[in-house]
Amino acid sequence: FSALKIDKATIIGISQGSWTALKFATTRPEHIEKLVLMCPGGVVPDRISFVFRTVPLSLLGQWGIRRIVRMIFADQPVPEGVEEITALVMSSFKPRFGVLPLFSDEEMQRLTMPVLLLGGTKDVMRDHKKISARMNKFLPDLAVKMLPGAGHALLNTTGHIMPFLADEG
Repeated sequence: FSALKIDKATIIGISQGSWTALKFATTRPEHIEKLVLMCPGGVVPDRISFVFRTVPLSLLGQWGIRRIVRMIFADQPVPEGVEEITALVMSSFKPRFGVLPLFSDEEMQRLTMPVLLLGGTKDVMRDHKKISARMNKFLPDLAVKMLPGAGHALLNTTGHIMPFLADEG
């Protein structure tokens, strides 16, 4: 931020990118104007069931990868070609294994900026009811939007994010 002469910025992240955004925001909250977190890690433990479901599927080649892709999109409408591109990316992607460190209560209390939490009601990786409940305990300016039928890979979020960013209040 100093090198770029940026005083404050809005940060948007999804999944592990949201964990990274949270890490920066809890460390340097004075630099964050607003924060948008989609399916963030590090708030509550991830569902271990996701690993048990995906590891065997990952051993089944393209068929298994397509099954994983369907799981992460869940029931939301997926534009033509997106599942195929996602499967291609996953074929070349080396996933991160391990547990994301959870943010402490003290770290969460540093998030005094406006925060938008977006999550899918059918996220196979993270329980958004638990994420929302924990964040509500500590964040004074939290807006929560659960997307019915959406999974971990959220689509069409612009209609939720843009009004939040435009709100001057």
